[in-house]
Amino acid sequence: MLISDTTTGAINQQIGNDLGDSLQYVATSAHFALEAMPELAGLFRTLSEARRESGMRSVQHLTEAGARLEIASLPMPQNEFKSAEEAVQLALDAEIKNRDGLTELVELSIKESDHVTHRFVVALLSEAFSRASHLSGLLKVVQRAGEAGLPHVETHLSAQSRKQL
Repeated sequence: MLISDTTTGAINQQIGNDLGDSLQYVATSAHFALEAMPELAGLFRTLSEARRESGMRSVQHLTEAGARLEIASLPMPQNEFKSAEEAVQLALDAEIKNRDGLTELVELSIKESDHVTHRFVVALLSEAFSRASHLSGLLKVVQRAGEAGLPHVETHLSAQSRKQL
């Protein structure tokens, strides 16, 4: 095995977090789809795909290192929300927790002089920071708009996605 048991355990935990958050984002996307908010639904679908992809990249890293994959059971996602703010806050909290977990993995890789895992995890950390930053901004927009202003949030997100094309 090319990585330590400690690193293997930490990466397995991270994979579980990624897949669990991916499922949560699927549930959040479905919630917004039912509320006729396609831009918010699409954003959470994209977030789900990003976290699933992150988890799968970590699976590949483990297997390439000859380590065993052990995914713990995943928590049941929250399917209903009192408000859009609650849903976005839940996602932001998940991304901050993800960032913190990846930061711990970076520190572990430094402690163990595991330069390959270090490089791998730093890339994941950069992506996590970007998602957290985006969600932090979205939370501010949702808070300013309030529930009555959610159609404006949809317009804002639609305009953002057109700019990114």
